[in-house]
Amino acid sequence: MGDEIKAIRTIRKTGPVKHRPVFLTALCLFSFIWFGLMTLLFFAGLFYSNWIAGVTSQYLSAGGYSHGDALLFFGAGFLLHGLSFTGILLIWNLRRTGYYFLGLSCLVIAAYQLMSPSNTIIPTAIYIIFILIFGLFFNTLHPVPPSVKKEKENESPSGDT
Repeated sequence: MGDEIKAIRTIRKTGPVKHRPVFLTALCLFSFIWFGLMTLLFFAGLFYSNWIAGVTSQYLSAGGYSHGDALLFFGAGFLLHGLSFTGILLIWNLRRTGYYFLGLSCLVIAAYQLMSPSNTIIPTAIYIIFILIFGLFFNTLHPVPPSVKKEKENESPSGDT
């Protein structure tokens, strides 16, 4: 009986332990695959940006892209998709910061795609849908990691430990 009372007091102090919903787990797994592959593809593009720039210059009538343009495109894509992958890792651990990382990078990617005349609306919609669907689970995510919260509660007000 004493153990049950201690458990109830612990839950009242730290809040209930949140578990990842099944749909969020499935969504995270799909997102790991999506953003993981996109990150790897953009990383490979960094190494072959010179060749890609040469091919586009040879076969596109508008002149294609320079090596610097291709390097900037693949570098930005690698960083943004890597940031999204990091956000998914944090969301997997139920951290609210992950949603901010994912949302910010997906918004930047979607804005670029909307400004690019060669892109259709479907890829842009995919990134916006990622933000909206993960937003459904925003209240499930922890604002501060429980370990950090516990450390702050244990500190004395004067700063002495």
